Amino acid sequence: MSFWRTLVLGAGLAVVGCNDRAEYAVGGQHDFGIVDLDSEAIIRSHVFQITNASDQPLVVLEVKSTCGCTQADVSDLVIAPETSASLSASMQFTSSGRKSAEVRLLCEGAIGGVIVYELTGVGRMQSGLTLSRTRVNLDPGDAVDISILATTPNQTGVPGRVSADAGEGLIASTGSWRLIDPGDTAAGTPARWLCPLTIRAEATSSAGSPLRKVVVAGHGGKHISVHVRVNSL
Repeated sequence: MSFWRTLVLGAGLAVVGCNDRAEYAVGGQHDFGIVDLDSEAIIRSHVFQITNASDQPLVVLEVKSTCGCTQADVSDLVIAPETSASLSASMQFTSSGRKSAEVRLLCEGAIGGVIVYELTGVGRMQSGLTLSRTRVNLDPGDAVDISILATTPNQTGVPGRVSADAGEGLIASTGSWRLIDPGDTAAGTPARWLCPLTIRAEATSSAGSPLRKVVVAGHGGKHISVHVRVNSL
């Protein structure tokens, strides 16, 4: 005659195990929601509770995660009947977009099989500033157009004003921001913007050092540079 064993997993109940056959049980899920990112990776953590409500010990043989971004550790590898243990799990966010991973516990005893815990979240990159080109060559009197690219959490947050500080013998000017991709707030994909940057070498700028620089500053407090080589006449 078959019988069911019940294990309390996290905040809910899962019925697992029938005649000691291996089973697959969902232990719990946790959603970290929107995780705002800057230039560094962010780690979010959550603790699941595993309560053994059976009359046999629960033995955790192995703890695995399906993604290198996720780490997990169990406080006790042997959970006695009517006692609990903690499963500490963390997920690292490094870029925009939704991500998910599973922590899998291979067990025997009160349950023979795998208990699965799911972690999800959406990374959302905060304001950033980049250039389409960072090195250019110019003849005296010539000009080049470069795109300044920025990201914001959504399309309503227009990037702040940027300025361009040109080195000796160079003239730089910037235009206005233009939305090129509205992004997807729910998915954590940022909106993308473009601002034109024009750099011109003065007709007499071949004198002195051929290596010059234009420093772009403003949005998000970022400073980035375009290195300009002015060719000899």
